[in-house]
Amino acid sequence: MNAPITRTPNTFIGFDRLFKQMEAAFNGVQDFPHHNIVEVEPDRYSLEMAVAGYGKDQITVEVVDNVITVKGEKRDGPDAKHYLVRGIAGKQFTKRFALSDEMKVTGAELIDGMLNIELYRNPPKDSEVQVFEL
Repeated sequence: MNAPITRTPNTFIGFDRLFKQMEAAFNGVQDFPHHNIVEVEPDRYSLEMAVAGYGKDQITVEVVDNVITVKGEKRDGPDAKHYLVRGIAGKQFTKRFALSDEMKVTGAELIDGMLNIELYRNPPKDSEVQVFEL
């Protein structure tokens, strides 16, 4: 299901940037960590990611060209534990989410193993109709 978008469909004009963003966002899609997208209210959303076991210093959230990139890296320090069973994932990950031009990230916080990224959609005002005489 990871089909790359190799060209812009011929009925879409000016969407080339959007298609490039979508291709970049879906390049190397991972299922880990699991996530939810919640509609908090109209035009407000929350992206929730289950990142139990990762500390604030082990997760980065960046937004570049309308793509959210979340990276996690577990680093074992000098007090690393000797695990007999390790069922809680602690692997490195990179997860990307493409945003429309209307979407803006308003904040991010890590609470009790859940990363919450707050999003707001600022819809454009009603478009003006233009009629051209020939």
